[in-house]
Amino acid sequence: ITIGGEPGVGKSHLLRSVQESLTRNGWTCIQCKFDRQSQNQSCSVVSMAFDNFFQHIALLKSRLDNGEHLDSEEDLLDMIMSIEDHLNATGIVTLSAMIPSFRAIFPDLFTRVVEDDDDVI
Repeated sequence: ITIGGEPGVGKSHLLRSVQESLTRNGWTCIQCKFDRQSQNQSCSVVSMAFDNFFQHIALLKSRLDNGEHLDSEEDLLDMIMSIEDHLNATGIVTLSAMIPSFRAIFPDLFTRVVEDDDDVI
């Protein structure tokens, strides 16, 4: 969904309302804001939106790793395993340049990559 218009017409309120409705029905929403400054970097708006989403996932994973019970922990673990299975280590490391929060979700993977690099040198 793309929402545009003059300042103060209610774009943010409309977006929050739609997002709340979708979330109640099981959807996951990722939002981003385009502005003139971010247009200078290709994909920056999209990568920031995904990084914000995955920061939330990293926070939930951290809470789970610290022993906290989460209502959605099975879904969270399924999502993380699916990302790792579909992207594999190389894809995750490559995308982490655009989505830095991947490092918090997959810290063991980045440790293995650094150790593997150290062995080669």
